Amino acid sequence: MKKLEWYTTVKPASSLKFTQFCDARKRVEHLDKYKIDKQVACMIHLIDANVLPLKEDEVVRLCRIFNDGMAEEMRKAKGRVYTTASVPLNSPHLEDEMDRAIKDLGLKGVLVPTHVHGMAIDKFSALWARAEKLDVPVWIHPLDLETDICRPYENEYNLMHMFGWPYETTLSASRLVFSGTMQKHPRLKVILHHLGAMISFFSGRIMETYPASGVRVYPFVKELTKAPIDYYKMFYCDTAVGGDAGAVRTGVDFFGADHVFFGTDYPFGPGRGEGRLETYPSTVRNVMNQLQIPSDDQEKILWKNMISLAKLD
Repeated sequence: MKKLEWYTTVKPASSLKFTQFCDARKRVEHLDKYKIDKQVACMIHLIDANVLPLKEDEVVRLCRIFNDGMAEEMRKAKGRVYTTASVPLNSPHLEDEMDRAIKDLGLKGVLVPTHVHGMAIDKFSALWARAEKLDVPVWIHPLDLETDICRPYENEYNLMHMFGWPYETTLSASRLVFSGTMQKHPRLKVILHHLGAMISFFSGRIMETYPASGVRVYPFVKELTKAPIDYYKMFYCDTAVGGDAGAVRTGVDFFGADHVFFGTDYPFGPGRGEGRLETYPSTVRNVMNQLQIPSDDQEKILWKNMISLAKLD
């Protein structure tokens, strides 16, 4: 049975000791070691040009550099590691660089943060329109708040990483729903990290607050042609939830086998990320067996969904 591991990150070699963060050939060694066929890698969100304190022209230039580098790593990997793009979200050059990255460089999608200097991701309408037109997936990765005014008590104990990031993802996905972005672009392929964060666990609360029928007391909901929960089910998600079987089970049950992919968030995690490559596959398989997911649907989760969405070779 094939496995396709996705949503991994790449960071410049000068800033890290571990070559698997930046060297596609080292990644291929790990893929071989754990019998994984292919991998999709994204630029680490913390150094995304959009979230750095840069001028617009600097953001555009840095995105081009990142994308050229990602294309080169993909070339070195010879079909084993595929890479995604970074685009200047708040620039009139967004469409040009997105076209160049996808059409000319052959990158397999775009990674965006949950906000850009406090601006919600749904505000970048050109991104969503272009992604739908190019028929490429958009990965969303959570990002820390740029201020501690709202929740100063989460700065200690790494609470932002454990709980703040999933909350950020949930907020961004919800804004895409209620802003009408998902309705306006029904062919969008939006991928949420951490198995959709809080969405599947709180799906009952979502449906209770925004029922499919009956009086809708919130004016913004009246603009939607379907129940909000139906738009939430349009998202795609990975299985990188700390190896927890219960979370995987809940996510697969809510989003369905067509909208879930095997992923680990390697090279982060125990053993320089290798612990995840070693243990996550069996966790996901066990959950799929417990849910009595048919073998064809198991193949979708392990590799077929990503092959199709990102148009991998």
